[in-house]
Amino acid sequence: MKPVRLYSLIADFVEPISGVTKLKRHAIKGLLSFFLLTIFIACNEQDHNLQLGELEQSFDEQLVSISQENDSVSWIGSAEGDVWRISDHEKQHFDISDDRIYKVVVQPLPHNDTLCWIGIRNKGLQKWQLSKGKLHHLKNYSIPVKGINYSVYDIISTPNELLVASSNGLFYLPLSNETNSLQRLYPVQSSANCMSPQVIRKLSRYNKNTIVAASQSGLLVINLSTKHVSVLHEQQDVKYVYIKNDTLYSLLNDSLIKENIKGQMFKSVSLDFCPAVYTQIGNNHYLIGNKTIAISKDLEHFITIPLRRKVPTLCSNILTIGTKNGFMSLVTENALWRIPHHLSVFNDNGAITTSCSDEDNSYFINAQNEIYCRKNGELSAKKIYTLPASETVIQLHSSKKQLFYTTSHNSVKTISLSSSYIKNQLFVRPSTLYQSCAKITASYLFSDEKQTKLYLGVQDSAFIIDKKGSVEPLNNFQNKYVIAFLSKDNNSHLYIATLNNGLFYGTNNKLVPISSNDSTGALRDFIVTDEQNPRFIGATNRLVFMQNSKEQKHVKGIKKLLYVNDTLFYAVLNNGILPFTRKGNSLKVHHVLYPDIQFEASACNVAKQQLQLGSAIGVLLLDAETGDNAQWLYFDSSVPSMRILFIIAAFAILIFISVVIIMKNRDKNNAELNIESKEILLQRLNDLEAMYDLLERNDKGDIESLRIDLDAITLSARKANKQLTAISQRIMQLNRNTAMLLPKKLQSQINQIVTIDAFERNALTIESQNALASDNLETIKDQVQKNQPWIQQTMAIIETLTLYKGTMARVAPINGITTEVQNGITLTEKALIKEPLSTTLGYFKQLSEHYEWLMGADCLPAIVDYIDGLFVRLNNISQQNNVVMAIEKELKEIELTFKNTDREQVLVNIKRITKVIEQLEELKKLSNSMENYVTIRQYVLHNNKEKTMPKQAYQLENEVAQRASNEVEAIKESVNKVLKGLEQTDIYIIHDVLNMNRKDSQTAQVLALLLANAKVKRTLIAGMLGLYGNFNPVISRLINGKLKPNKAQLTEYIKHTPVTLVQGILALIEKSEA
Repeated sequence: MKPVRLYSLIADFVEPISGVTKLKRHAIKGLLSFFLLTIFIACNEQDHNLQLGELEQSFDEQLVSISQENDSVSWIGSAEGDVWRISDHEKQHFDISDDRIYKVVVQPLPHNDTLCWIGIRNKGLQKWQLSKGKLHHLKNYSIPVKGINYSVYDIISTPNELLVASSNGLFYLPLSNETNSLQRLYPVQSSANCMSPQVIRKLSRYNKNTIVAASQSGLLVINLSTKHVSVLHEQQDVKYVYIKNDTLYSLLNDSLIKENIKGQMFKSVSLDFCPAVYTQIGNNHYLIGNKTIAISKDLEHFITIPLRRKVPTLCSNILTIGTKNGFMSLVTENALWRIPHHLSVFNDNGAITTSCSDEDNSYFINAQNEIYCRKNGELSAKKIYTLPASETVIQLHSSKKQLFYTTSHNSVKTISLSSSYIKNQLFVRPSTLYQSCAKITASYLFSDEKQTKLYLGVQDSAFIIDKKGSVEPLNNFQNKYVIAFLSKDNNSHLYIATLNNGLFYGTNNKLVPISSNDSTGALRDFIVTDEQNPRFIGATNRLVFMQNSKEQKHVKGIKKLLYVNDTLFYAVLNNGILPFTRKGNSLKVHHVLYPDIQFEASACNVAKQQLQLGSAIGVLLLDAETGDNAQWLYFDSSVPSMRILFIIAAFAILIFISVVIIMKNRDKNNAELNIESKEILLQRLNDLEAMYDLLERNDKGDIESLRIDLDAITLSARKANKQLTAISQRIMQLNRNTAMLLPKKLQSQINQIVTIDAFERNALTIESQNALASDNLETIKDQVQKNQPWIQQTMAIIETLTLYKGTMARVAPINGITTEVQNGITLTEKALIKEPLSTTLGYFKQLSEHYEWLMGADCLPAIVDYIDGLFVRLNNISQQNNVVMAIEKELKEIELTFKNTDREQVLVNIKRITKVIEQLEELKKLSNSMENYVTIRQYVLHNNKEKTMPKQAYQLENEVAQRASNEVEAIKESVNKVLKGLEQTDIYIIHDVLNMNRKDSQTAQVLALLLANAKVKRTLIAGMLGLYGNFNPVISRLINGKLKPNKAQLTEYIKHTPVTLVQGILALIEKSEA
């Protein structure tokens, strides 16, 4: 169940409960959801351990088939025409064709040779002979029409003939009278389809006289004696057939059919995927597809396992069953898998990691650290405790319901358990007896009526620990690596096996060596017989030997020895268990039992003449005397989860608290309803106040009065409901009165909108007029609410633009600094007229960001760069006078103070300075033009003196005027710019003091020339201006009539405004007075 669905169900339960506030409802919902979701997660089953435990043998080529020669030898066929003959210790490769090998059937020949019948795709049936490690081709067999160009999918050999399943039907080859061609069995010669493709996929032997075949036309039953073929499931595509105990299992369409040879159906199983092969091992059913394998014990419930390699489905011969080695061989695309018959997929209780037994009980610990107890002799074990997940138990011992165990953290712990899981979980905890700094190598529990003590082997030493945790070292056992302890019948004499120092025997006070490892190697485990003169039997990793006997048995992978009696013991191997029998000084090794199971040595023991063999798939119980009567121990894990118990208890407490809250708040139901009513009325007052703001009404006394009256109501009082109703009526009346003012407000908006020069003006005007004409208060209200923000935002933009434009008019147009704002003003003004308000707001936002940057600290570096540029321009003027020094002083003062000075004032000052610098630059340009004029004039006069017929004065003046026309025009242009600049910076002096209201007046033009070059010859001024005549009167009027009389005013003006060309005018006055 999804969390959202869970919460909605809880909400449906909680919402109808009366007497609970909204906040408390949410709290109850949250807590219920939390606890129910936790229970849901806690109860959720864990997935099975979905692993096949396969052993893989890789191939370089793509595999398609496997054929079994015997229990230990198989033939593997590839898609490229290669075959391999493999066994446990040998792999032979043969390259016999260029296409798929579907089947190999062998027959023994004399001299250890082998006859091989091989089915090949599009190459038919071929006969080969394996001799001296090589395959020799003998013969091809044809069929009618197709010749040898047909495919053979399966072959079965009988004493008299060979049955061949092909792409064109079922054929046979008599072995007693062999010919070059196969004889047809199905379809029969009289059939109309006898020459058309008839795919026969699989052959299975029912008995010595009957063969069953899976074909695309049904399930064929062939009588070998009469060659009669009957058909079950006629005209149905049967993909595979398997026979066990006279029962047929057939795969057709999407079903598995279980029936007898006569077609009587026992069971039909619908499948949700299309397997290619079915087989049965023991009680397990296997359905194998291209990417998955489904396993079932009852054909009702399936466990589906995804395969990490694809299984080829080009033919049906993809698996073989080993009857002795305990493995199923399955070909995948590029590997051969050996899958054990006994799987862990049905084990719900996890892998068994360790176990122990005492007189009455056996204890098992699985990978989840769950402890199970089995009463010896019973077939089930009950869960009694769960150890902390952080502990990994290495060795386990028990005595009288008390467990002792060692952990991977090299600690020794003990715990006393009863048969009650809940009691153990609530009241029992493990206690630490001993914590070792070195690795614990072995442990053994000795217990009798008088004492219980634990023998402990620690790396290069050994100790004895009692039940209270007291530690006593074993004498003379320093620097000895103990691997096992053993005491027969719990007497005080002890056997101790070491890794490199052999076996010791004796008591705590005296332990003497009785065997060494010199001839056998390092011990893995040992047992001692119960004879009058006990015999020691030891095991290394690959050897079993007996004390006082020269006989040794070489067996690899021994992990532990299990003693049954003096004549029988077992060795736990890496795979399976191996029985040994003893007679006198001789040992006999028997066949390995359960070679497909990897038993855990620490989980294997003998209890009451029964082998308890723990593994990843559970605990196998065997009769110790015979090694048979196999039974799997049932683990009963049906105990209450402590987590769920705690959650249920907490949930019950929560329910109790919820009921108390509900009962306590039932009496307050009316008060809570009144609270909700008050919240609604407050919201209505807020909406009414918003309407007042929309209408720009300041008379909010009625609203405030209503708020005061509403706050004064005692919500728990009986009359509170009537008081709330009365206030609701008053709010309703005010809403009605306010709504009547909306048409007047809309008309006012219309009058204001038509005066705003903006893009949406006409559309809003029409919409507003239509709304006003509708006489619908709701429509009018909506239009008023639409107009109001447009008016406010548009007017705000217009007012801000006016402010920005005023500022820009007063400051210098500095490229990259103030020009960004000026451009933004232009774009915003255009957008306001040509674009919707939403677009205009975008331009306005950018403009505002530029303006804020201009007026903020981020702009300071740009201003500093500009001032540096002004210094450079001053240096380029190369004329040190009072004006230049005044500008430098002003700029330095700006640099020192502009961080704390109003930004607009700084920019205004920079503007004036920039204008004066421009005037100085223009004066420099004017001075250069005047010098050029003088040079040209001198050149003309000099040339005239050299002539034999000199020109008259007026002719010379005309020539000078003609040759210097460009310089005269440049002089006029510079004079005009200088005078225009003076009007911008010093208009008061020019117009009011000097009374020079016209820039084209001779007096003003002469002033500009004198400012550029005060030493200019007076007689040249007229020519420089492109005029004729005597300008001495003009100069005299300028100096004596305008400048000198106003010297005091000019001097005073310079004191307040030092950055000005007026300083140059004052210099002219002072020069004339010198």
